[in-house]
Amino acid sequence: MDKRIVSSLLFFIFSFVAWGQGVPQLLTQNIPMGDSVHLATDIYIPSSEGTFPTILYLLPENRRAQERQQFCQFLVSRGFAVVIQNPRGKFGSEGNYQPFIDELKDFRQTLEWTLEQDWCNGKIGVFGSEVSSYNAQLLASTQHPAIKAIVNHSGLTKLDAFFFSGGVFRLNTIMPWLNALYLDKKFSPDQWEAIFKEVPLSENMEWETYLLYRMAQQSVPGHKIKTPVLHITGWNDLTYRQTFFLHQDIKH
Repeated sequence: MDKRIVSSLLFFIFSFVAWGQGVPQLLTQNIPMGDSVHLATDIYIPSSEGTFPTILYLLPENRRAQERQQFCQFLVSRGFAVVIQNPRGKFGSEGNYQPFIDELKDFRQTLEWTLEQDWCNGKIGVFGSEVSSYNAQLLASTQHPAIKAIVNHSGLTKLDAFFFSGGVFRLNTIMPWLNALYLDKKFSPDQWEAIFKEVPLSENMEWETYLLYRMAQQSVPGHKIKTPVLHITGWNDLTYRQTFFLHQDIKH
């Protein structure tokens, strides 16, 4: 991901904001959802006084990983506030994690919470990569007037086409990917060869099988997205076709 591209798009859409904001203020908040579940959230705010355009970033990976903290600090240095949040069941958030299922309702509530804060100027951008981009797309499809732009970095859009390419489950790529996403468990390539030889293979699927099919039924109504979108992907990315799907849906 080229940080300069992301920042440039957001910079011109949100209008001029001051650079050189200094050391960001970092706030930690457990934001309540409608069912009283609290989601662990970090808020980065420029040190100068005023209100700021705000970037929302909901992701299943550790929001406090070094590279994500650096990314948030980079955006703050360009004059943006950043709200980075982990979904249910991940990295301090309450509840159970069900990827692609609960996110829209929770993300929408986080958006409304953000707009109520005195440091937000009412202009929202949404960033995402892979799963977090799916969340960004869903939020943009609600056509909320505060959302001014989204960045789709190799995002997922049509999950059935991703999980079942040509109608067949993509075992060699999706199973390792889901284990890393759902369980925060990563295996090296040499370990997977032995795992794939075990029968039944379901013994190594610690996530519920029915969730796979429920996830595969989800898709983004791209035709409802009216805000500007920056697409970033690569030919060797597993999700590059998903980027084309979204681009075509938005065009139509």
